[in-house]
Amino acid sequence: MSQKTPERFPLTLGVLAGDAFALVTLPFLGLSIDVTPDIAAKATILLVMFLTGNVLLLGTSLALTGSLELIRPSKPFQRFTEKQALLIVSGFAVVGVWQLYVNQAFITVALSSALATTVSPALAFTFAIDTGIAEEALLGAFNIFIFVSLRYFRFGWIESAATSILAAAGFFVFLHKYVYATDPKALLFVFASRIVLGTVLLVSMRLSRSKTRPEAAIAAPTIIHVGWNLGTLVA
Repeated sequence: MSQKTPERFPLTLGVLAGDAFALVTLPFLGLSIDVTPDIAAKATILLVMFLTGNVLLLGTSLALTGSLELIRPSKPFQRFTEKQALLIVSGFAVVGVWQLYVNQAFITVALSSALATTVSPALAFTFAIDTGIAEEALLGAFNIFIFVSLRYFRFGWIESAATSILAAAGFFVFLHKYVYATDPKALLFVFASRIVLGTVLLVSMRLSRSKTRPEAAIAAPTIIHVGWNLGTLVA
């Protein structure tokens, strides 16, 4: 693994804390009598996405390394470097500006108005966080799977990164077609935002790659996604 694909995506405590939150709250949203059938159904779908993403990440590590080397952290907690933190802030800013450019009003209505009027603020807040975590669990794992697989077969870093980011962006659009079917510009926003998140994921890994310190990369796009969802909810 180290000879063909030096990149690693460890599940540090920060990542696992977010996963634990989703694992506890998504079943609650699916079963709670305080949520509407629509939200309960979406929570169930998100739980499936979350579990599928984690299984895919685990399977990728086992298939390509024969172990958990791809996702096993050397230390339980890893802080972001200054460059990684700047990358996260920049990614959040780009997604925000792109949202304003494409169609802020439609996206805000599509994501927040139903929640705000059908469930309590606390449940809406939880659902917004869970959405970001679950979607990143699946899309991040999909991005990593393609990227690491291409690197395993000796494709260059840039070719592997570009292919995996574009593939994940296309998959993200497919998952959102039923939400934004009436507004192609919103689908364009979804595609562009996934490119930003995928770039943040891989570049964050690249910035801190070393033999002595594992990469604190997986949480980076989740921070942006959750932050954007919460911002949209209160907009």
